[in-house]
Amino acid sequence: MDTKYIFIMTMVIFISSCTTSLPNKSYIVFDNVGVNYAVQGQGGPVVVLESGFATPMEAWSEVCSEINKLTTSCALYYVKPVCHHPMY
Repeated sequence: MDTKYIFIMTMVIFISSCTTSLPNKSYIVFDNVGVNYAVQGQGGPVVVLESGFATPMEAWSEVCSEINKLTTSCALYYVKPVCHHPMY
């Protein structure tokens, strides 16, 4: 079996096993890029957790719940640039 395939399947299983919902999810457009985010907790400093490699921000849910015991967390997930051209 191809090792690349095994790695991808392992990552899918890992991500799906630790993914739970994040409360207070919102969406904004900043500098023509869409950003999904969820802010939880209170106090400072704010801990920012950025998702990448096609991983949903919900993958941070367990980490956020621990951070929120001490301070505020903000999980982010960038989406493709927003196009306002009339042809799209």
